[in-house]
Amino acid sequence: PIVGITGNGNAVNNGSVTTNASNFTDFGNITAGNTSNTFVINNTGTSNLTIASVSFADGTHFDIDPSSTITAGGGVVTNGGSENLIVRYNPSADGNHSDVVTVSSDDPATPSYTFTVEGSKTSPSFAVTGNGVNISNGDNSPSTSDNTDMGSVYKTNTLDKTFVVQNSGSASLNVSSITISNTDHFSISPTSASIAAGATQNFVVTFDPGVNGTETSTITFNHDATGGIQSFDVEGL
Repeated sequence: PIVGITGNGNAVNNGSVTTNASNFTDFGNITAGNTSNTFVINNTGTSNLTIASVSFADGTHFDIDPSSTITAGGGVVTNGGSENLIVRYNPSADGNHSDVVTVSSDDPATPSYTFTVEGSKTSPSFAVTGNGVNISNGDNSPSTSDNTDMGSVYKTNTLDKTFVVQNSGSASLNVSSITISNTDHFSISPTSASIAAGATQNFVVTFDPGVNGTETSTITFNHDATGGIQSFDVEGL
């Protein structure tokens, strides 16, 4: 048996420590979830190739996709045939990640076939403050300390309070929409935003009482960071 490996139709050389998108060893950047690339193990020999195992030097961010024909426990590639080894990039944290894949087989010339894979993950984060005070998700106790208690204003006037959304992550944060439960007396501007990594965006809530009495509303930010939704209550008199 004679083992050889390709990715995207291009050779993945034994012992390679450099990666390239052209042969799928560079998985690129992802912002969420995981991604998989298919490598083809070819047997150009005259007898069956037995793959004893496939292992990773680290295994923290890369593993074998469950749909892979060749598994961690190996498999058989018939003479003149090929089988798929599907490697999954499933990062547990942001950053640049690499690993070394080892394919162990009964090829007498190349019993251990190794190559390097790499990928990167970036993701946004979401935090909102009022008056410099963090507002937790689901906060339903308006307070003057964080501007969620907007105070009092004569019924024919309006009152504005500014809330700041910070993206301390490593990818752009998309606030796709903002909903307000009591649109008769509250509004917000803007109603959506794209916030660059490390940047902030001001959102101004306007209280327009119109009548006497306390009014409350729930403000909900829909975004693409972890959790996907952040809401809190505001009130005015």
